[in-house]
Amino acid sequence: MPTIGVPLRVYLYLDREGIESLYAQTTDRIEVEFATTKSKEGRGGTKLRVGLGNLLVSLLGIKEASTEMTLETVRGQIESAKTQLSIEHKLQRLIEFLRVKDESFTELNEAVQAAELGQRVFVQIDTHFDSPDFYPTGGGHHAVNASEALIFRINDRYDPSDSYFKKPRFNLFMHASLKKIPGMSDGIGFTSHLALFLRGREGKDIRLGVFGYLVRLNATDFQLKPYAIWLPDGPRSL
Repeated sequence: MPTIGVPLRVYLYLDREGIESLYAQTTDRIEVEFATTKSKEGRGGTKLRVGLGNLLVSLLGIKEASTEMTLETVRGQIESAKTQLSIEHKLQRLIEFLRVKDESFTELNEAVQAAELGQRVFVQIDTHFDSPDFYPTGGGHHAVNASEALIFRINDRYDPSDSYFKKPRFNLFMHASLKKIPGMSDGIGFTSHLALFLRGREGKDIRLGVFGYLVRLNATDFQLKPYAIWLPDGPRSL
């Protein structure tokens, strides 16, 4: 997969185990679809592109398939991709895999509507959250350390635009465990870069990039389980 031109990301949160689990499932799907394609074609060469497409193969870190590849060869390449790629590479290829398969949303309103219909909803969004612990009246880093998590939310707000009543109305909650925030497993310090960043914004309108899974809790409340959180503006955001 080409990486030239892809901006560097400053990750605030990485669920390594969760990303590994999802990535393993995508490679398992490659193997199953390959085996299915081979079975349908019978003896002779197997065209991997018939079942998958070379783009999906490259997204998972597997070398381009020849028409004579065996299932054992594919399995070997899958295992190599699983062990050699960094978690950041796996995350990016997982996101691209879901995008190519049309199984993720980049617009939060569309994701909420899909979740309301009971669909499985992965998201890669760039939007604004509040962090209530860092409101001027919040508990700041003390509250975060007590709960061992950063809490973000999006509340339905008044929008004077004509399109306001066309937008879905919802409340969204996202919890980010300190154990999965690089350098914060022992707690967030008062003078840490992250605390200064959130306190400087007074806990409001914090723009974040998120890859995660959206779950509907009730008629108006949704929970976003994050796998990765990053600063969309890169290093200039801190």
